[in-house]
Order: sequence, then C-alpha cells, then structure tokens
Amino acid sequence: MKLYLLRHGDSELFSELGDRARVLTEVGMKQSRIAGRYLKDVHPDVVLLSTYARAKQTLEIVNKEGGYCALREFVSMDVAPDASLDDLMFEVNQYKEESVLIVGHNPQLSELILYLTGQNKIMGHCSFAEIDLDSKELLKFLTIEEMSCMN
Repeated sequence: MKLYLLRHGDSELFSELGDRARVLTEVGMKQSRIAGRYLKDVHPDVVLLSTYARAKQTLEIVNKEGGYCALREFVSMDVAPDASLDDLMFEVNQYKEESVLIVGHNPQLSELILYLTGQNKIMGHCSFAEIDLDSKELLKFLTIEEMSCMN
C-alpha cells in the first residue's frame, strides 16, 4: 500500500477567525501550483483532507493544476496539526489495498514519516513524501524547491 503525504502551502500567520480559517498566501498558492504540476501523475485512490482552510485550498490548486487526482475524497478530523498519529493510522488502515494521499500539516506529517520509516524529515510547505506501508520504506521525499527545479 502506498501512502502519499502533502503539506499545505505557505499560509497567513494569523486569522481573526482562528487557526482553521488561515488561508494560503500568494507564495502558498504558487507553491501549490508547482506541486500540482509535479504530482500530475500521482493518482491516489483516496484523499484524507484536513478540515483546515489552507489544506483544502492546497488540494484544490493541486487538482486544478495537475488534473483531479483522487477517486474519493474525505475530510478527516484525524488530519490536524495536533491530532493523534494512532488515530490517523487507524483511519489510513481502513483503506487496505488502496493508495492514500494525506493533505495536512506539520508537525503531524513529519512525525508520521519518523513513526513509519524511522527517518527524520521535515515537511516544509508543499513538501511531498511517498511511503510504502508494507516495507515501511520512504520511497520519495521532495521539497517544493526540488519540485520547482523539475517543472
């Protein structure tokens, strides 16, 4: 089973409506477009999407730039900066035999890479990771800077 991770793009530092309402900056929108072009050939069966505005915006831009990437999309309360890794993995494991893309946040995504692979990687804005859940191997890790050099 493949697990893909994508962190949201750069976002506002503050919103009067709270953390969940923070939206992407112009830089974050540009990062999302770059990621969308890079991820055009990634076609997960399922997307688990954070309830936070910046993650939703990131996925919308990625899909627009690279073509719609998933057969099914679910908003998940387990994809959040402070959510439990155990709860998130329980949800991921409900989709056995399928590939899953998580569009979320740090520190959760970096901690998930460490938890699953033993590798300490920092998921910067719009970073992408691909993990083989059967072997617990980190197959790919790209920063937005690396993706922009490939586009």
